[in-house]
Amino acid sequence: MKTPQVAVKLSNLSKRYGSTLALDDINVEIPAGTVVGLVGSNGSGKSTLLRLIAGVERPSHGEIEFFGKNLASSETIGSGTGAAIDAMALWPRWSVKRTLTYLGQLTGRTDEEVKDVIKSLSLGEYSSRKVRTLSLGNRQRVQIGAALINGSLLTILDEPMNGLDPQGRLLMRNLIEQLPTDERTVLISSHDLNEIQTLCSHIIHLERGRMIFAGELASYVGEAKSFLVHYPPELSEAISSIIDHRLVRTGSHNPGVLEVDDQNVETLRTLMEEHSIPVLNLETKKHTLEDQFHAHGRP
Repeated sequence: MKTPQVAVKLSNLSKRYGSTLALDDINVEIPAGTVVGLVGSNGSGKSTLLRLIAGVERPSHGEIEFFGKNLASSETIGSGTGAAIDAMALWPRWSVKRTLTYLGQLTGRTDEEVKDVIKSLSLGEYSSRKVRTLSLGNRQRVQIGAALINGSLLTILDEPMNGLDPQGRLLMRNLIEQLPTDERTVLISSHDLNEIQTLCSHIIHLERGRMIFAGELASYVGEAKSFLVHYPPELSEAISSIIDHRLVRTGSHNPGVLEVDDQNVETLRTLMEEHSIPVLNLETKKHTLEDQFHAHGRP
């Protein structure tokens, strides 16, 4: 079986702003042809990492390799990389078409390829409008269009669903699903964990500038599951007085229902039987990305 090519390799990567350590010794390999989700709490270092990979900033320590080339020394810094992040500004007085056509000329794209990007983002009716006159959602589409034109090998999207209405979100979701190829890799940062779970095959989890996890989404979520134990709601007070709250998942104690991890379910059932509290139903709940994200917590 052929080993997947590595699109981006981060080695001992750190970034410091004065006395603040924003990223601390990050080591990651991002396989080519994947959609990778970057998640973390506010202040975790996500935006800093995106700016470093996009070449907007330089690391304080460590190396970034892009398809085997060291970005610190390569003459092709940014070549094949497109980023839609806050730091990548648009020209507000230019029209949508002029903006994307100009970027296409810089990167060797044909007029037909630029037209395809405009069409794929449903920007045709806005192509003659100046960027500054667009809504937040449509400006977001233009920025993503710029990333697609530049990013033949790596496309970086920071909160790509921001400002989009439901129809726009569906369009963007469908577009992202079509982006990965043997060569093109997509890196998405988002607070919407449901979207990340839907779109991504791999995940990077940062907290306070440190790596919590990097790898396949399936490995992160795993086969972990919990159980919803249903009991008569009128016995809520009785059950509160007998259970060890370490047995149940935080925030799960609603009237008539307890959520308990797999390893604790039999202990809880035995305790309920000893106090004549019937189990009305036992429901399996498979953990989601959001469940695991909160379970990992902050270091």
